[in-house]
Amino acid sequence: LQHTSHTIKAQKFSLLIFFVIVISQLSFAQPNKKIDSLLNILKTAAEDTNKVNTLAELCAQLFQKDKYAEAKKYAEDALLLAEKTGFKKGIANAHKNIGVIYDRLGNYSDALKNYFASIKIMKEIGDNKGLGTGYNNIGFFYDNQGNSAEALKYFFNALKIFEGLNYKAGIGKSYVGITSVYIEKGNYPEALKNGLKALKTTEEAADKTGIADSHTQIGLIYYYLSNNAEMLKHIMAALKIYEEIGEKSGVTTSL
Repeated sequence: LQHTSHTIKAQKFSLLIFFVIVISQLSFAQPNKKIDSLLNILKTAAEDTNKVNTLAELCAQLFQKDKYAEAKKYAEDALLLAEKTGFKKGIANAHKNIGVIYDRLGNYSDALKNYFASIKIMKEIGDNKGLGTGYNNIGFFYDNQGNSAEALKYFFNALKIFEGLNYKAGIGKSYVGITSVYIEKGNYPEALKNGLKALKTTEEAADKTGIADSHTQIGLIYYYLSNNAEMLKHIMAALKIYEEIGEKSGVTTSL
């Protein structure tokens, strides 16, 4: 008599996976106008900090289209030029972007090496927003590795920094990370509490990617709690926003 319960759960899980697949494909339909524009800018760009930022933006755009090899090339070009011009924030940002790409490609040792190189420089130049972002990146890294203790440590470090800056987008991202850890640990009450905090702060920051990610997480929590109506409500809200922005998060152009 338990087959009915398992079947319903399987159907709900299949529906959730369907939405995730749809979301993951959205970026492929987006035009390449932004990439073409950045490539044209690079043709006549001087060897300065503006070019570093353009290379970083091009890296971000290519990453969003899953063109990781090309994204990595421009991130490395940005790193070389930033080092040449002594642009420390550009160096830190390039290391962070290279770390994210390595992370996505499964080269975890090089990912972590670049993440730590990025936060080291952020500490040196006193860029607390960049440092908080770096801590969040490392938190997500450890979360993906299943190291919940280290993940929570870095997420809470980031949260403390961002709360001191009253930087709502960063606070929201930290809560997204904390929520992810509690979902993995199966602590759904704590996950939901932090997921709702993530949604509140990302909405206050008007961070559409963060809002969509928060809705996705809350939907997943409700899936595990067998609340089909709430799951669908949040997954549909996430899907609508992902459609609007037509992009994936991961690499950013500034810290």
